[in-house]
Amino acid sequence: MCEDLYVVVKTDERIREKKHKDPVQNTAQRAANLRALKKVRNVLYYDLDSDRTDVVLSVIEQYGRDHQGESLEPKDLVAIFGEDLKEKEEDRKRNGDWGEVSVAFTPRSEEKMQLISSSTYKRMIEETGGISSYEDKEDKGLNDVNGGSTKSEGHGEIEI
Repeated sequence: MCEDLYVVVKTDERIREKKHKDPVQNTAQRAANLRALKKVRNVLYYDLDSDRTDVVLSVIEQYGRDHQGESLEPKDLVAIFGEDLKEKEEDRKRNGDWGEVSVAFTPRSEEKMQLISSSTYKRMIEETGGISSYEDKEDKGLNDVNGGSTKSEGHGEIEI
């Protein structure tokens, strides 16, 4: 759907203010996970003081830093959302909140959304002992692979 993918992450403060929930991972962890994806060009932030115009300007500014000498206009951008946000974002587009930015949607069935929602993942993690339980299992797996140590022969220490 695009040549350069810039992902905008809501900050913890924005999530708490708007959804009245604490995220499972903090802003930095979510951004790091996204940056690890090879298709993601860069990650930007949507905080409490930001509106859609600020997000668009941030993407344009970052694009300019990533592509020296090139520039973008809002009409060159496409904001991509899951289909579950289609009605809300189309209303925002009609009301002028997105300005010249195009809006597109990826398909997400209701059944799939129930399976992959953050609320479902959070519930599954809590039911199985919380995030520390997953970290303990990961540590144990590394210890088993490395003969009871987090050191790898000839390769120094593995950071966990």
